[in-house]
Amino acid sequence: MVDGYQRDDYYTAKEVAEIRSISKQAVIEGCKRGQYDGVFQDQSYLGANKPWLIPKQAVDNPVMIHDVAVLKKEMSPMEIKNLLAVIVSEAVSGAMEGIQEELSTVKEQLEKVLSENENLKKQISEGQTESQTISKSFHQQLVEMQGVSASQTEELKKSLAEIGSRLERKPEKKGIFSKLFGG
Repeated sequence: MVDGYQRDDYYTAKEVAEIRSISKQAVIEGCKRGQYDGVFQDQSYLGANKPWLIPKQAVDNPVMIHDVAVLKKEMSPMEIKNLLAVIVSEAVSGAMEGIQEELSTVKEQLEKVLSENENLKKQISEGQTESQTISKSFHQQLVEMQGVSASQTEELKKSLAEIGSRLERKPEKKGIFSKLFGG
């Protein structure tokens, strides 16, 4: 028992089992393995099975400690080394499979983008050819319009000159205001 502990600061194994949705026995096994920081058995309890008390802090804000492997027998350093090599190899192999799948997906997406890029290049090339054809046609129309425009300009100049000469020939008519006040 921890001297001076406050019961309100601790959970029982049953309470932790309910919180974590696991069995009471799994909590007790975790207590025995030191899974919960600050856990102890209440020695003041009179029965044979002393209840485990787990600090609320260890349950509500746990520092996660997980068993990596449970060894059923004693192993030599060489056996441990070989076992770790197998575990690491399997973990790396599993990770590599995931990476290969991701790479395959990325490759497919890249091929799709490259294909779309080629299609866009073709469309641009076709568009440039079409644009050049339109540009040539427009240029021909402008040239034709310039020819028409030049002849029309000449006709307008002649008409304006004719109107100007008519105006010069007509005598000025004096309006009523100029007759009255002179001018």
